[in-house]
Amino acid sequence: MRTSDAMTIIRRSWVTFAASVLLGLGLGALVHQLTPPNFVSAVDFYVSTPTSKDGNLSAASQFAQTRVDTYVGLMSSDYIAARVVASSGVDLLPSEVRRSIAATNRLNTVVISATVTSGSKETSAALAKGLAAVMGPAVSNLDNVGEVKAVQIDVISGPTEPVESRPGLLTSLAVGLAAGLLFGMLFAVALQVVRPRVTEIDDVTRLTSTGLLGTVEVPSAGGRPKGAAQAHGFRKVRSALRAEDAETRQQVLTVMSAVEGEGHAAVAAGIAGSLAELGDRVLLVDTDGRTPTGDGAKGQDQLSQVLSGAMSLSESTSGSADVPGLSTIGSMARDDSSALTPRTIAAFVKQARHDYDHVVITAPPLDASANATMLARQSDGVILAVRLGSPSPEALESASRQVRVAGGTLIGAVITHVDGPRRRRV
Repeated sequence: MRTSDAMTIIRRSWVTFAASVLLGLGLGALVHQLTPPNFVSAVDFYVSTPTSKDGNLSAASQFAQTRVDTYVGLMSSDYIAARVVASSGVDLLPSEVRRSIAATNRLNTVVISATVTSGSKETSAALAKGLAAVMGPAVSNLDNVGEVKAVQIDVISGPTEPVESRPGLLTSLAVGLAAGLLFGMLFAVALQVVRPRVTEIDDVTRLTSTGLLGTVEVPSAGGRPKGAAQAHGFRKVRSALRAEDAETRQQVLTVMSAVEGEGHAAVAAGIAGSLAELGDRVLLVDTDGRTPTGDGAKGQDQLSQVLSGAMSLSESTSGSADVPGLSTIGSMARDDSSALTPRTIAAFVKQARHDYDHVVITAPPLDASANATMLARQSDGVILAVRLGSPSPEALESASRQVRVAGGTLIGAVITHVDGPRRRRV
């Protein structure tokens, strides 16, 4: 993974990282609080050898140094541990005592520093005293044969009073922080792999190979958005559409989405209302049936009757009470989508072009109905409504590809910020 990829994941999943860091710090503090303390007592030994008859101090010193390395290992052996147990009277096995003793040689000296660690202050003190008591006799027994005293080991410091020893609070917090960051990264990467979602505007334009028309606020229940902020967002979309329209006539627009729940019906209603504000005659048509967009339409099955020839277009539309110039036609019943055929929709669009300056059609989500691609082919331009955090990259890319394969013209995307709990980033 490149550094840029990691930074992108962190930026998109900052909530996850923040929670992981706080959790790691909390666990670090908890572990520090719950970790029982250890007690450490220290003893220092000095290793010496008698000078040879010829007075060669160098040879004696070299011999002592070699013995020091041997005694460092000897101190943590079962041989010494058994003698420490016998001397101190502690109720421990030699193997337990052996693990509690650690010894090191001070650099370029014949001094051995030993520590004894135990969860009990009394036990640590007893073991250190025992070690100090048994090392001299043990070395004499092993290395001094007969009357010749080849080596001697003496206590020169300690045993010290046991002191408490455990990781500091800052160390525990640092470990917790590192663990939290690692967990957050792994969790964020897992989410990207297991459940990838489009969460950035740049991803939308890249996956759809089209431009951004605008970002709007739409109500989660559908319907034409109301409010100054929402109207301002749709006016920006309208300006972008007029710029597109200056190059290519786009009288009939179809608004759709890759998956359900993107707010596409409300986007269509908002665009239609915004166009009508300019004094144009605008028809808002809902072929979806999932989220009615009409304001006072005469009936939900009016579109089906127009498509079947039972009613004329003028008989089936209703004017909007809020926006002069905006007409709506009742949405087609979901169980009557069979009335929507290439022939009927072509005839309907032809009549609507004649009667209105703009026609805005709400199509079903592309993953729910094949009618969406048929409507795209009959339109001058297609607009994709995208709610960040909702569609997968594959679904969004597939939607744009379906529109183009069907012969439709994808002119841009509108990012919807659905209000309420659904606005949450994923």
